Amino acid sequence: MRGLPFEYRRGARHWMAVCCALSAATACETPAEPVPPVGVATTIEITPDVAILRIDGGTVQLAAIVRDQHGDTIRGATVEWLTNSLAVANVDPTGFVTAHGGGSAEIVATYETLRAAAEVVVSNDPDRLALTRFYHATGGPDWLRNDNWLGEGPLSDWYGVRTDSGRVFALDLSGNGLTGGIPHEIGSLQRLLWLSLADNELTGPVSSSIRRLRKLEILDLENNNLSGPVPAQLGESPSLVAVALSGNPLQGFLPESMTQLSLWRLDYRGTGLCAPRHAAFQRWLSTVRHVDAEPCTASQHDRQVLAELHGALGGPNWRRDEGWLTDAELGEWAGVSVDENGRVAALDLEGNLAVGRLPYQLSYLDGLTRLHVNRNPGLRGILHGRGAGPRREAAPAARKPAPGSPIGKDQAGRTRSPRIQDDHRADPDRR
Repeated sequence: MRGLPFEYRRGARHWMAVCCALSAATACETPAEPVPPVGVATTIEITPDVAILRIDGGTVQLAAIVRDQHGDTIRGATVEWLTNSLAVANVDPTGFVTAHGGGSAEIVATYETLRAAAEVVVSNDPDRLALTRFYHATGGPDWLRNDNWLGEGPLSDWYGVRTDSGRVFALDLSGNGLTGGIPHEIGSLQRLLWLSLADNELTGPVSSSIRRLRKLEILDLENNNLSGPVPAQLGESPSLVAVALSGNPLQGFLPESMTQLSLWRLDYRGTGLCAPRHAAFQRWLSTVRHVDAEPCTASQHDRQVLAELHGALGGPNWRRDEGWLTDAELGEWAGVSVDENGRVAALDLEGNLAVGRLPYQLSYLDGLTRLHVNRNPGLRGILHGRGAGPRREAAPAARKPAPGSPIGKDQAGRTRSPRIQDDHRADPDRR
């Protein structure tokens, strides 16, 4: 018997809870397609992915998780650990790393044919090493200003760098001709409070290594060419009070993890980013005193949800995906029906070779009343109550940057950190 769409009403509104565990998805009909293999290892994740150790016997414990094609952990999977430089660091069979000499080493975890690597940096001056790598990754020789960079003098002499007791607390290279991607070494600046890389030509994603900057208060990446989604790890930087992302071709939803932050300012005008429309996220957004962004219309919001769905469920391999990810009206996308306001009202993915875990963003479709997902044996997951998103605790009240924090507005009204002057008058190490 053909499966029926799942739906029910609560008061005047439609609420939906759809369970698409593999067993349920295949129970509606005998699938025409073979059931995909279960528990096939596809990825290895190492945490931490970067570690900085002191030369005099520094240690770190690495952990590796092997995941299958559904993103689930394969229990009992044992990886083999290797190092590419015994002179720098050794690793034992459990992933415990011990530093031996200065430099960097790649610590590799292997499982069957899979491989993942973490970088271990051994140095008694980790900030200098991190800045050196940042310089080479972002076209340092071609910067507009690179005064004293890579010199033997104190880091406070390097253009755009401020230090306190020898540790970098501010890096302002805005409008300085930086190119390439933001390297993960930026996460090694453990004392960094203020990072401004605005008005450059940086490309690629916003680096997830920013999560390691536990003291970072101000992040200014405006007016570059950064793309992709905002990494969920951004919400793991607990000290952030100001985030400026405007003027980048970023796409997707602001991550739910941001509700853990106590932001004072959030700028994302001129991007493809949308704020989730569900009540919990909107309540958090209302606590941010200064928000600069174009409104994300209901139609744009639903289009973004469907783009997330397409990516999560193997859309390029679907039997029917005509119109998806194009500029066509949503009602012209295969299997999508819209209401009179252009909102997604029904979604038919039955027998469409959808494979993967239903993304939680599907619950953002607050106009959806009918969902067909049977005869997709590779489909997994549970669709929770509408607009739920991942369960999160409310963030504390937003706070302003500490007095003297380098944040302000330029003549165009954008968030701007004042450019560090050549004489470094505010630098504690230059008094």
